[in-house]
This record gives sequence, structure tokens and C-alpha cells, in this order.
Amino acid sequence: MGKTYLYVFGGVTKEFWQSPDYNKAIKIFQAAIIRAEDSLNNKWKGQFLNILGSIYTYQEDYDKALEYINSALSIAKTINDKSIIGTSLSLIGRVNSNQNDYDTAIEYHQKALNLREKLGDKTTIANSLRAIGIIYEKGLYDFDKAEKYFNRSRQLYKEVGDERMISMLNQLLSRLNDYAGNYDTAIEYLIKSYKIYLNLGESIRCSIILSNIIHENINNVNHLLGVFDII
Repeated sequence: MGKTYLYVFGGVTKEFWQSPDYNKAIKIFQAAIIRAEDSLNNKWKGQFLNILGSIYTYQEDYDKALEYINSALSIAKTINDKSIIGTSLSLIGRVNSNQNDYDTAIEYHQKALNLREKLGDKTTIANSLRAIGIIYEKGLYDFDKAEKYFNRSRQLYKEVGDERMISMLNQLLSRLNDYAGNYDTAIEYLIKSYKIYLNLGESIRCSIILSNIIHENINNVNHLLGVFDII
């Protein structure tokens, strides 16, 4: 079992595991929903329903996931909570993407994006852009569109100062350039990611990036040595 985190929502204390025990997590959030119902707090209930939907998505129980997410969406619409609506739409997009229904997935992620742009929340806007970009990359193989979404997402993460997400987008852009045969540019993005993780003190992630750099240059020792001079 990984780290235990405590979250407090209006006096409701819950445990959630970073290396998750899904069955325990489900019990925790089901209990939290009951507490929210007892306190007549639909906002909390909507949030917890979305979390359960996300857990069931990770478990690939998509019928159950959609049951909880749609319940959250219905509550959010009733109380006009646009933030929860955006989360629900995004989660439905993820379910459809996991089921390889990419057109429907993009439709829901785009709805979430449109709503989040109206709210002006740069982090959630960046999340939606990244999700759409991943669908264009991995599902539809439209790398030009994927790159446009990734670049827009990375710019917003820069504006809010989210270094870890900037690093993630660097790696996604590296992968796209690798597909296109732009190996030098791919490595440049990996080096950017490496430097971010180095500054954050995340040695394991640094090691993963270094192994990727070595893999990209395994047949070009001189270039590899030049890369390490830059690092």
C-alpha cells in the first residue's frame, strides 16, 4: 500500500491511496456520498460520484463508471455547478476514449473544454487540451492536430507554473517528433523534461528520462556524448 492521503470536505475525512486499493477506495467514497446526502450537500455528492466514476474507469468497469458519472452530471446540472459538469463531461470522454469511440470522446472533451474556457480555469483548460491531443495521437494518429493541442496545453501549464505537467507535455511532444523522425528535436524535449525533474529532485523520473535519451541515441555514441555535455 502506498502513501495515505487525508482529504477533508466539510468535516468528512477520507483516505485515498496513491497506489490504490480500489475496493477500499470505493467503500470510502460510498460512505462519503452517504455523509453528503445526510448533510444535504449536493456539491460534495456530485464530486464523490465523479471520483467513484473515475475509479470504475480505471477498473475498466465502464457501465458502472458511466452510472456514477451521469449521476454526478445530473446533480451538477440541478445545482448549476459548472466545475462539476466539466469534470463529468471530461470523465465521459475518457470512458469513450478507453472504449475506442474516439469521435464521441472528442465530442465530450470538447464540451468540457468549451465550458472550462468560459470559466477561465487555465489548469482544467490545459487538462482538456491534453486529453484531446492524446486522442488525436494515440487513437486517430493525426499527429499535426495532436501537436497543436499539446502546445496549447503546455503553454497554459507554463502560465500557471505547473512544472510536472510542463514536463509531461515535453515528453508527449518528444514522442510526436520521434514519430516524425525529428530525433534531435525529440531529444531536446526530453532534455527539458530531465532538467525539470532534476530541479524538482525527482531522481526516479530523471532516470527514466535518461534511459529514453540513451535509447534514442543507442546507435550514435558521439551524439549521445554531446547530449550529456548539454545536460
